[in-house]
Amino acid sequence: PPRSVLVVIKPGDPRTQQALVELAGVLTSHYDIAVHVEAAVHESTQGRFERWSSGTAVDFVVTLGGDGTVLWASSLFPDGVPPVLSFAMGTLGFLTCFPFSSHERLLQKMVQGNQFLSLRKRLQCKLYSHEEEKRRSATSGSTKNGGTKGGERSAEEELEGTYVALNEVSVNRGPSSNLVDIDLFCDGIPVTKVQADGVLVSTPTGSTAYSLSAGGSLVHPAVSAMQLTPICPHSLSFRPLLFPDSSTLRLQIPRRNGGGDGGSCMISFDGKHKFEMGPGDCVTIQMSPHPLASVVSKTDTEDWFQSLNGGLHWNMPNEEKFKL
Repeated sequence: PPRSVLVVIKPGDPRTQQALVELAGVLTSHYDIAVHVEAAVHESTQGRFERWSSGTAVDFVVTLGGDGTVLWASSLFPDGVPPVLSFAMGTLGFLTCFPFSSHERLLQKMVQGNQFLSLRKRLQCKLYSHEEEKRRSATSGSTKNGGTKGGERSAEEELEGTYVALNEVSVNRGPSSNLVDIDLFCDGIPVTKVQADGVLVSTPTGSTAYSLSAGGSLVHPAVSAMQLTPICPHSLSFRPLLFPDSSTLRLQIPRRNGGGDGGSCMISFDGKHKFEMGPGDCVTIQMSPHPLASVVSKTDTEDWFQSLNGGLHWNMPNEEKFKL
């Protein structure tokens, strides 16, 4: 039986803080389960609950908030993720299908191990900076424009960080009003040059988020694929693409020719961890071997279509919309 749980709450919301107290009361008094919280919550509750730190093992995770809270919980576990039970206490609810009013019944089922799980794919991303460009900027000189054959990493690229994304990776123009140029490679093969406001690489879970607003397709969560969606592309023929989960995508900012100014982009992972990418910088994206196990009410398909109907009013006849 489970012995510890991490509760992640929407910050600054009195409702989630009160729900945390109620939830913890059930877990400790009925099941003798230790309740862990993040450092900020630990301080705001005067040490009432155990403080969780990265690397501390827990048997499952409970989130109190919206989809953003689930995304944050996912980012806390770059490798294996414990099962996640999410209660809807936010503004969006594609990943939070349970009302908090049913928390006692659902916690009992979690302790008994009697819950259905949906394995939500995540992206594993590595961000690289190009050292030659850094030296070139520092010396204000011009050197030869080196190319990397077939989209492979060069010896002058330095790993800046590794990140996971449950929804999407966004490479975009940031505050600039100009289109960006981004070279796209798949498994080392040049695919195309993106000329757009940006480009998204999303999971099936992320297909109902930013990608959908940019014209991407809805993708069932059981489909093991990565979706590439351009953001306001220069060419109207540039449509979204699906890549198999075995692919490795590479998005690279073209290097300078001579000593002229090069373009730059902003990159973010699930809307967090935002960085500027300069000429020569790149990110590699592949499917993570560690999905997020999300507790579902019924099945993948039933819960997904229920969220589409409830959240998007997907294909709902006009006469039914007027009744809402």
